[in-house]
Amino acid sequence: MRTRVVPGITAMPSRAPISQTMPDTGEVTVTRAEQSGPDRIDLEVGIVYGDDGHLAADATVTATLLGPSGDSIGPVTLQRVDPNSSLFAGVVAGVYAKPRWYGLSATYRFGAP
Repeated sequence: MRTRVVPGITAMPSRAPISQTMPDTGEVTVTRAEQSGPDRIDLEVGIVYGDDGHLAADATVTATLLGPSGDSIGPVTLQRVDPNSSLFAGVVAGVYAKPRWYGLSATYRFGAP
């Protein structure tokens, strides 16, 4: 997994069950994680197939923020940014304006949900 250093966010990918005809691994990259309001974080992740590096535009991606005390916010389903990419974006709300560090768990499933 490649991760971009974003203050306050640590990426931890996990994988949901997948179809037998699809690759079983993907590579997730956090491309953006920034606070956009007093209780909101904008997220964007990219995903490619792990076996060949091709865009995984057919993925379903969810994200959950994991707090230092074990609390979590989400999961939030991320939407594909445009039809020709494998970037997925969304907003996680309910992050209150305390100085905190969060882990990011990005879960993906290849193929139709």
